[in-house]
Amino acid sequence: MQGDIDYATTLAIAGAALRGLPLKIVGVVAKGTGYAIVSKREIETLKGLKGKKFALNSFGSAPDYAVYTFFSKSGLDPNKDVTFLTIGGTSARFAALVGGAVDATVVSSPFEYIAEQQGFRTLVSLKELAEYVNLPYAGVAVTQEKIAKDGGQIVKVLRALRAAMLFIREQRAASVELLAKTLKLNRAVADRFYPLYRELYNPELTISDSILEEFIAVSNFRLKTTEKDKELLKIQVLRDWSFAEKAKP
Repeated sequence: MQGDIDYATTLAIAGAALRGLPLKIVGVVAKGTGYAIVSKREIETLKGLKGKKFALNSFGSAPDYAVYTFFSKSGLDPNKDVTFLTIGGTSARFAALVGGAVDATVVSSPFEYIAEQQGFRTLVSLKELAEYVNLPYAGVAVTQEKIAKDGGQIVKVLRALRAAMLFIREQRAASVELLAKTLKLNRAVADRFYPLYRELYNPELTISDSILEEFIAVSNFRLKTTEKDKELLKIQVLRDWSFAEKAKP
């Protein structure tokens, strides 16, 4: 908001836009969640989490919403069956899992690979969670001031991102090498994750309003929404697809 950066790539700022800050999502590059759930090896199914402790980053966050929704749709009552604890970032939550303070946690992919290497189980994969929760986690967001001053640059940025996504979707070998280098994975592991990530990329740059409604759900999640807030919680304040449309041929 101070103008120190031009673009934000996390779409978590949607909550701020819905609460009235002059921000817009101008493009979506990943159309699903980027999370997985890992657990102790002895927990073999989701039902095995009953009575267990589960680590989240914070209540009301996107990972919290994704896990809560997934549990609800999969037969667990997140209000009764699991005890949620809030613990920092992915590394801190995994440390709590290793130390036995919790029995399972949500992690940002591909951290589930690290967990598996240390003897833990990927209880819910990136793909499974993305199928249950349509919550885009990466894209491009800008201020209204940026839109007013640099619309041409926004189009160029989106065009470049689209070209990169098309390359990754079409050039497997080169993209696997890129994943291995960027995420510090060996090639075999990068090859395993490539098809999962490939399906999440969104070269169309836009998504339907029905999917964007997930952000409204997150904004309402675990919160008491006032009548004034409800007036702000409208899809129109979230997105401006005009630049994305110009970025496509």
